[in-house]
Amino acid sequence: MDDMRDETTLVAALLDEGGPSRQVTAAGRERLLELARTADRPPARKARRWNGWLRGRRPLGLGLGLVAAAAAAAVAVAAVGSGGAAPTRPSGPGPREMVLAAAVQAERQADGRYLVTHVRNCHAEPVKAETGDYIVQPCHEIWQWRARDRADDSAVWTRDLPTRPQTSRDEALWRRAGAPRTFPSSQDPRALPDLYRTAPTKWKESRSDRNENSDRYVLQPSGRALTAEEVQNLPTDPKELEKLLAPRPSEGSPRDRRDSRLPTGPGQKIVEATLAVSELPLPPKVWAAFIRMLADTPGVRAVGRVADPIGRPGVALEAPRTAPGGGGTSMERAIFDPNTGALLATVSTTVRRGADDPAVFRPGTVEGYTVIVESRWTDGRPSRPADADDPRPGS
Repeated sequence: MDDMRDETTLVAALLDEGGPSRQVTAAGRERLLELARTADRPPARKARRWNGWLRGRRPLGLGLGLVAAAAAAAVAVAAVGSGGAAPTRPSGPGPREMVLAAAVQAERQADGRYLVTHVRNCHAEPVKAETGDYIVQPCHEIWQWRARDRADDSAVWTRDLPTRPQTSRDEALWRRAGAPRTFPSSQDPRALPDLYRTAPTKWKESRSDRNENSDRYVLQPSGRALTAEEVQNLPTDPKELEKLLAPRPSEGSPRDRRDSRLPTGPGQKIVEATLAVSELPLPPKVWAAFIRMLADTPGVRAVGRVADPIGRPGVALEAPRTAPGGGGTSMERAIFDPNTGALLATVSTTVRRGADDPAVFRPGTVEGYTVIVESRWTDGRPSRPADADDPRPGS
C-alpha cells in the first residue's frame, strides 16, 4: 500500500507542478482518470511472458505507475489545440503518451542471469518470371542466449522458414509461373539459382558462434566493444545513451567516405539504434532510456496502437529513411509491447521506389521486418529451442 500511496502522490505532484491554467489542469486530470480506469481493467488477453511477467504476478500499483508516467504528458497535450484552451471533451492518451508509458513499464521489468531471444528476419525478394514478376518472402530465425555477466558465454541456433509469396497477388503470379519450389538470389541468380526454398530447415546450432563475443559485446554499427560490466552500467539518461550508440565517423579518404555514405533521414536512427541494442542483455532502466531516446529524436513520430507482423498489439515510433545516390525512401517503424516496453518488431515499408529498385517494389511493399518472437530473462542456464529435435540418438 505504501507503493500505491507514493504513486498517487507522484501523480498529484505532476499535475500540480505549476505552469498550465486551472482549465488545462482539469482537462489533464480528466484524461488521467480515464487512463486509470483503463489501466485497472482486467486485460483482454494474457500478458506476454517477458522479463518481470515471468514471475506470474502483477506488480503493485501497475495501473497508477503507468498513468503517473503519462500524467505530465497528459497535461501538456491538453494545453495544445485551439489557442491552448482546454478541449470540450478530453480524448484518450495520445500516441507519444502511449510510447512513453511503455518506457515506464520497461523500467519495471526484472532481469536474470541469461537473456534468451528468438528473432525472425524476413525480407522481400523479387522473382523474375515470363508470366509476371512477383515477390517472395524468405524468413530466417535465430534463437540464442547470452549471459548477463559474461560476454563469452552464449549459444546460437538457426533455421529457415518456408519461403512463400508475400501477398495474395504475388501468390497468384507464383502459381501462374508454375508454383516453383526454389527461388534464385536476385543479386546473383546464376551463382545462386536455388538460394531460397519452400521447404523449411530444422534448428541447427551454430558451433562457430558459440561464445562468439569472446570477452566483449560489440555495439553495432558503432563497433564499440564493451565488457559485460560496462553493458550493465550503460547510462540511463537518453542523451548520454545516444552518444554511445551513435556510429563512429567513417574512416579513410574523403572519396571513400562519400562512396560509402549511409542512408539519410531520421529513420536511419531507428535502424541503427535497434540494431545496436536489440540482442544485448540491457538492464531494464537502460532499455527504458533507449525508448525515450528514440521518442525524442527529431523527425521520429509516435503512431499509437498498431499490430506487429505476427499480429501482436503494440505502440510504435516511425520515421522516413532515404537511400543514398538517388535511392528510394522507406518508412522505418519500431513497435513496442505496451505492457512491458519490449521491442516486438521493426518494419521497413516502401514509400518511394528508387531508380535501381525492382519494379515490383510499389509504395506499401514491406521490404523487410524483424520480429522478436520471444525475449525473456531466466536464471537457469538455457540449452536449445523448445521445438528443436532432440539430438540424442534413440530419444
